[in-house]
Amino acid sequence: MITPKIKALFQFIEYLHSNIDNFNQYNGLIQELEQLDIERNQLKPENNYKDKLQYNKVQAELESKFKILQNSTADLIKAKSKKLNVCNFDNEPNYSFNGIETEIRQLKENFSQKDLSKIFKYKSLYLEYRSQTHGTFLSLQLFFNDLDRTVKSLFDYFKDTEQDEFEPFETKAIQVNSIAEAIQGFKQGQTKFIVPTPMNESKARILNNLACFNFFQIYFDTDTGKVKNNKSILTPENWEQHKEKFFTQRIATYKDSYTLPEKIKLELSALEKLPQDNVDYEILKARYKAYLEQENALPPQPIDENQNRTKRVIAETFENMDKKGWQYAFANEQDYNLFTDLLTNFFEYNDYSIPEKAIQLKRGCKTKLAKALGEIHKELSNENKLTNDTEYFKLIGALSHFERENQNDLYKALTR
Repeated sequence: MITPKIKALFQFIEYLHSNIDNFNQYNGLIQELEQLDIERNQLKPENNYKDKLQYNKVQAELESKFKILQNSTADLIKAKSKKLNVCNFDNEPNYSFNGIETEIRQLKENFSQKDLSKIFKYKSLYLEYRSQTHGTFLSLQLFFNDLDRTVKSLFDYFKDTEQDEFEPFETKAIQVNSIAEAIQGFKQGQTKFIVPTPMNESKARILNNLACFNFFQIYFDTDTGKVKNNKSILTPENWEQHKEKFFTQRIATYKDSYTLPEKIKLELSALEKLPQDNVDYEILKARYKAYLEQENALPPQPIDENQNRTKRVIAETFENMDKKGWQYAFANEQDYNLFTDLLTNFFEYNDYSIPEKAIQLKRGCKTKLAKALGEIHKELSNENKLTNDTEYFKLIGALSHFERENQNDLYKALTR
């Protein structure tokens, strides 16, 4: 019997197979990335300013093209897997296939004649996909390793020969005579190499060169889960806006049993291990180090956890309000910070003063902003229902688009 989780897996396989041609159009981009990596590795930025300038140029191009590759391949694959609930990516690179292994065992024990045609169909689709596309897209090697093992545990049972049908693309340890030989095999995209000494330098360098790019990113919580987009990338320009969210998300990756000072110590260690990179990332590393050291020096304050949650909910709601984030509604960062401080103090029961002059908003933002304000109240209000929360309506009246609205109209706007 084909159970729901097996059916979802088959739908995912069908999605992969239907995108073979789409994904393969980026094989040339993968080759460009590998060539950029080779060029970057030949430079000596620590020895000469010309090399440093070229190093930064190549690194910027590498990051830009890597982002295009991920947006067009790996990110789509992960999004589809999440949508079908095939795989849980919360603890990458430790992937969970949501208990499908149990249903695979049940299918092998209780399959029917009717099931066989579907099983053979999707086995063929999966083998074709894995044999005809790049194996990793430079970021999904561990995911596909685990997916191969999971899928093989099902399909390998339903075969008519002793041939290992997964052999062409399974990870295998192959002794080679040179790194060049290993890189050539890696470029073919069909066989993954594990080279004991030295390891696959081409892939290792690419991942190393992108270490800072991958480290300094944040995600946003949406209805479909945690997502990253163009606004996820940290820069010196948006550091102040996102530093608290970044710190909170980084700290959350450690075990709950670790104390905050222990987590900060691990973060400082991780920061030290990041490779030397362009000027922007060197500035971010210095700023984050200073932030961590400041956090470590602060005495424990039990209320901080609640305050951080309040600020996080407010910031994330405004961020998800529109693709422009808070800038969709607020004229400048000063006004945005003023209003978020008002909201934070309101929900934390701290003193606050509503400004005499209304905070000016951009035109055309009223509907989305009202919806966001309703969501914030729903998430953070512990006592009052919105319809009775007169003080909240007064606070919203500090915004230019709402200053002349009566309470009934405000309620309708926030719940529309």
